[in-house]
Amino acid sequence: ANRLLKALFLVKYVDTFKATPRNLTVLVYDRFGLDLTGLGKQVQEALNLLEAQSYVQRNGNVYEYLTNEEQEIEKEIKAVDVDSAEVSSKLFRYLSSDILKTNKLKYAKNGQDFSFGYKLDDVPQGNQRELTIHFITPETSYSDSEIAAQSMGRDELRVFLGRDKRLLADLRLLLKTERYTKQRTNSGATPSMQAILQSKQVLNADREKELIERLRQAVGKAQLIINAAEIPSSSQDAVTRVSDGFQELVSRTHTNLGLLGGKVYPEQQVAGAVQSETGLFDAATLSALNSPGTEMESWIITQTGLGEKVTIKKIVDRFETKPYGWDLGSIEVVLGWLVGNGKVALSVDSNPVVRTEVTDLIRNTGKHPHVVVAPQKAYDHAKVAAFKKFCTDFFDEGAVPSDPTELARFGKDKLAARRDELNALVSSSRYPFVSQLAGVVALLDEVVGKQVDWYLTDFNKADELLEAKEDLIDPIKSFLNGQQAKIFDETQALLNTNAGNLGYLPTGSADTVKALLADANAFRGNKMNQLKTAADTLRGQIDDIVTDKRAEVTAAIDDRRAEILGSTYYANATPAAQESAIRRIDSILARLGGETQAALILQTGATFEQDDYPELLSRLVEAQQGGDDDAPPPKPMVSVKSISVPDASGVLESQADVDTYLAKYRAALVATLNDGKRITL
Repeated sequence: ANRLLKALFLVKYVDTFKATPRNLTVLVYDRFGLDLTGLGKQVQEALNLLEAQSYVQRNGNVYEYLTNEEQEIEKEIKAVDVDSAEVSSKLFRYLSSDILKTNKLKYAKNGQDFSFGYKLDDVPQGNQRELTIHFITPETSYSDSEIAAQSMGRDELRVFLGRDKRLLADLRLLLKTERYTKQRTNSGATPSMQAILQSKQVLNADREKELIERLRQAVGKAQLIINAAEIPSSSQDAVTRVSDGFQELVSRTHTNLGLLGGKVYPEQQVAGAVQSETGLFDAATLSALNSPGTEMESWIITQTGLGEKVTIKKIVDRFETKPYGWDLGSIEVVLGWLVGNGKVALSVDSNPVVRTEVTDLIRNTGKHPHVVVAPQKAYDHAKVAAFKKFCTDFFDEGAVPSDPTELARFGKDKLAARRDELNALVSSSRYPFVSQLAGVVALLDEVVGKQVDWYLTDFNKADELLEAKEDLIDPIKSFLNGQQAKIFDETQALLNTNAGNLGYLPTGSADTVKALLADANAFRGNKMNQLKTAADTLRGQIDDIVTDKRAEVTAAIDDRRAEILGSTYYANATPAAQESAIRRIDSILARLGGETQAALILQTGATFEQDDYPELLSRLVEAQQGGDDDAPPPKPMVSVKSISVPDASGVLESQADVDTYLAKYRAALVATLNDGKRITL
């Protein structure tokens, strides 16, 4: 040890000499014939003694002489207290972040990534997973056989790093040096001490790199153990060697992983699995899903039979763990396949989930705890087929769901919508025969609002509803949506518009039209064609009577017009008065030409005779040319028809009655004249 100490002192500042045990053995070889192996052992023992007494320091495999001041610092460094947890934490960081650099490894047989947790000498490090990589350090207190025996029944890969205890000793020295240099650097050290501390920091950085490399080599040569059996690996690369062992760990732990046929299904394929009948999945893939699907279905049936409420989350938790180890995407695809094939049904808050919503619910992990999965209830195939045929026929739907639950939901919603539609027609329609749909609404009320299962088990109104559809619903809807309704509306409008004109037609002229409009079967057969024919006939009669009355009144007014134009009143009137009179007559004739009601036409004629004609003559008289301003105003004109005979009532039965009436009439006429008026005849 003294000879080595002197030698180390001599080469302390010789940078080109590396003071390794081998080089030092050569340096102290002082005569031929020495046993180099024995001398090497003596050198190593002496170096260990010098290191223990802090005369030298070691960094990896290189030794360095320490000055007195350096020795004191080295002793202080070795005296620093380092907690074992700190050592484990540093070692874990090296293994996880610097060597393996991951917390998941790929399973080569299907390309699936499996997460794992870390352990160091039975102490968990970081987040734990179902699979574990357990590093056994050289300072373990267990023998090789005990290390193997303790792995029995555990889902872990044990990586035994060997018996090189100097590995952790150097790690402790690194931590002690790191803590010491930080403390002393901040406490006002002398310049010489600062230099030593800086040297220590540089040396410690090299020590850390060397430690990581030694640790990497230790992992590359480590013994791999699973369930008391050593796992062979030809690789000395740390990551590859651990990965080799991890492959065996996955295959031994997840024995049912093979049910997926060596495939991993991405969640994007959930829609294809759910809609398996649409061809979004190829036949081979759908067939491959049969095996894992049967396994999942069996578990769901078992749990449901035990009274458990199975949610998607429970399914995921079950099949992500051993003995399955399926990834989330594959679990979701298998579940989608079960739904798509009618094996299971989903519900939320006891409400069945329709197929169009299944994919989104399965892929939404936030919804997984709330979506209940239950075996599909078995229904009578004949009843399901019968209800499906009813839905196809009654709703005229080509795309009716095949899944029983979705079919029932579809039929339930459609029946409610049809009931509401027909009820609205009955309440608001102006067609009297639509009230017959009230019976169909009552029938629909009996089947609306039932539980979903009821439509597949107890629905028994198919024949009655289909008969009502054929006999009432379709004919009435066809009537309302076609030309028949237009004919009905136009005819009804004809009657409403010409209510006053009908009184001028022969009795019973409109009876046929009215009867057809009120007919309870007006929507059937050719009733509307008959109505159109009858309406056209009635319209012709109305047009004829209106035309006749208009011609009659027009002729009478034209006659009065001729009388006015040939009168002296007109001849003596001013041009303005003449023009005004003619314009007034033309206006009345124009209005008469646009009038369509016989009563109003006749009323216009009567009004002209009684009011307009006398008034026109009065205005012409008032507008005489060359009149004397001092002359009295002209007498007003009144129609002879406006003169009433007092006390003239009853019936003329004799000549005496006629004479009496004429006497009274003459008196009325004379009284009118005496009243300063003139009478138009």
